[in-house]
Amino acid sequence: MLRQAIRLLFDKEGNPDDMSPAELAQLGIKIRERYGQDYFTQLAIKQPITTDLRVVNGLRRKEEFRAIHDAGGKVILVITDIAVSVDRVLSIRQRKTDLLMTRDEILRHIQDEKNDLDPLTAEADVVIVNNF
Repeated sequence: MLRQAIRLLFDKEGNPDDMSPAELAQLGIKIRERYGQDYFTQLAIKQPITTDLRVVNGLRRKEEFRAIHDAGGKVILVITDIAVSVDRVLSIRQRKTDLLMTRDEILRHIQDEKNDLDPLTAEADVVIVNNF
């Protein structure tokens, strides 16, 4: 979602496909600080669509959940146990050379994300546990 939003924002100024995950994350933080925590979600909601279904991936903030609900949408939260998430990231890491995080760094990142999402579980319309 971030790459798509950057293309819309900057009209392909600089190619977001060439940006590293860390560069994208920093840019996302700066844009959210300037335009609001739900900026990318609002952008996704406002895009014209030709179907009744719209999927917005990567919601991480209460403001984003609220924006989806305010637009009449439903939030489906997919969660995974930390151990399963770490194993999945490590599996991907074995296939990619650009992921230079240690297992401990991956674990910390996933734990931080889980800590952010746990309070939002009650805000979701549906919660799916994906441990398979």
